[in-house]
Amino acid sequence: MRRPSLVTMAQLLAAAVVLSRLAPGRHRTPPLRPRALPAEAVGAGGAPAVSVVVPARNEAGRIGPCLDALMADIQVGEVLVVDDESTDATAEVAAAAGATVVAGRPLPPGWVGTVAGTDVSWRAVRAAGRRTATG
Repeated sequence: MRRPSLVTMAQLLAAAVVLSRLAPGRHRTPPLRPRALPAEAVGAGGAPAVSVVVPARNEAGRIGPCLDALMADIQVGEVLVVDDESTDATAEVAAAAGATVVAGRPLPPGWVGTVAGTDVSWRAVRAAGRRTATG
């Protein structure tokens, strides 16, 4: 009888590894059952409603198409635009598109960029009385 080659042994080992990884699939735990959403969290057509927060500074020339797309999405329950001290007509364009405009606050000393803008946006939304995912 001929001895199995090294390649044959490697193939057998690989097959054993694959089978050992596939075997638990037969005994997989069932998926989680979705919880019922509160009435205020359900949008048109029974889909979950999402609140979208859009931080904006001097975006009057570009924010319109973005807001139009968000307002057309059936899963979007509300669009909040945080106007980060714009010097152009960003707030007016956002309001005309149907978004709720929330005034941003000045950045803390030494804060710049996206992280600072996001922090200011969340603080402004919460100060306006909106509940966020974290509170």
